[in-house]
Amino acid sequence: MKAVDSQRSPCRLCGLDAVLCDSHYLPQSLYRKVANSYQPHDSAPVLYDARNNVVLRTNFQSIAKLLCRDCEIRFSSKAEDSIARQCFQGENKFILKDRLLSLEHSDVENGRRVFWGPEVEAKVGGQAVAYFALSVLWRGSVLEWKAPFDGFFGALGPYEPVIREYLLNPV
Repeated sequence: MKAVDSQRSPCRLCGLDAVLCDSHYLPQSLYRKVANSYQPHDSAPVLYDARNNVVLRTNFQSIAKLLCRDCEIRFSSKAEDSIARQCFQGENKFILKDRLLSLEHSDVENGRRVFWGPEVEAKVGGQAVAYFALSVLWRGSVLEWKAPFDGFFGALGPYEPVIREYLLNPV
């Protein structure tokens, strides 16, 4: 979330002129968790580059000038911090998965569970999960990222402004 320089540009989320941060496509905390989940710690995770059909081990983190400091903090406080605390923490410790599996699921289709209802919000923090997922989709759609995170630019089409508005002012 480091500000890159004193040059001001419009933040892609709020639109205000600001010094933009080094914004990560996926939260930096998730990169650390993945790298630290393997032995030896800080080993490079495996990434698949679909465009070039290449599998590689890399600590590459996709970073771009995208968000102002306030919007970086918005993403962190609304969802990223919560998701990072609930995601995979090492062998036999995956809080989000355990919470989801403890819920009554509404349906199983093609081997996948589908959850809905107030229990999802109460036990899992469904709003944070939805906000997080939309923030990642939105980031991919509003900027051309480097491989292996490329290929999503413009993917939200006419829904991008609606999702952007939700990310600015969640219900």
